[in-house]
Amino acid sequence: MALRNHGDVSARGLEAERMLASASLASVRTTEHLSGLDRQALRVSKVPEFRNEVQAVLALSDSLYSEDINALRDSLGERIWLPPEPARLFELLILFRVVWTLEEARWTVSGIRLLRSGNRSLPTFELERDNHRILVSYQGVPSEMLATSRYAEMLTAFGIEGGMRRPDIVISSKGMKNDTHLIVEVKLTVDRAYIADSIYKTLGYLTDFAQVMDKSPMPQAVLVVWGGVHQPETETRYPLHILDHASVKAGQMVPFIEAIIDAGGEAERSS
Repeated sequence: MALRNHGDVSARGLEAERMLASASLASVRTTEHLSGLDRQALRVSKVPEFRNEVQAVLALSDSLYSEDINALRDSLGERIWLPPEPARLFELLILFRVVWTLEEARWTVSGIRLLRSGNRSLPTFELERDNHRILVSYQGVPSEMLATSRYAEMLTAFGIEGGMRRPDIVISSKGMKNDTHLIVEVKLTVDRAYIADSIYKTLGYLTDFAQVMDKSPMPQAVLVVWGGVHQPETETRYPLHILDHASVKAGQMVPFIEAIIDAGGEAERSS
């Protein structure tokens, strides 16, 4: 897999974020496809270097918005940028591992959005099976959870500046009556003291979003670490379960996901 220069891509990404946040773009509509006029304007540019890139850019644009998931994966595979931080790479590994294990359980990826930090309520993956739908969000929180956040409410009440704290991954099952969710926090560690702190942080998410999470079955959250923990010998009913990366790879998170699907299914059938 070919990788671009980290520093160059990072700088371009930051510049793109700055430009997208500009107030002058507030009235510009986002479209999925470039019109014929847009394409012609690109082709007739007076800048040779720009014209040379146009055809490749148009082809990439078409592939990104096509319905062909394989074409999308192939296009991204040649241009993917991986962050240099090991902890962030571990988050992405677990994100894709969750999706892969769901695919092995006969779920089909029906939608993919580009990874972007702070994507608010937009899911990264959408999966479907037997008239059920799962949303997998990375660094994003479903809108109904954001709306009930006690943390955000307190920040506003006391006039404190600070960004919204988000779990690494939220897996949501869309039900007719209630949506159910599973929070997944990922930590690249084997240190037991740090794992203990991470347990406390993850329980904090459950408290923050309790109004929504109380509709979900136990466990309502999974903490994924590299190692340093063992599984209980008997079944527990704790609101949080801890898995290591090998357990996730072996598919041990799937039963927890299926539990929120079943809960959503029961709500759907009873409506």
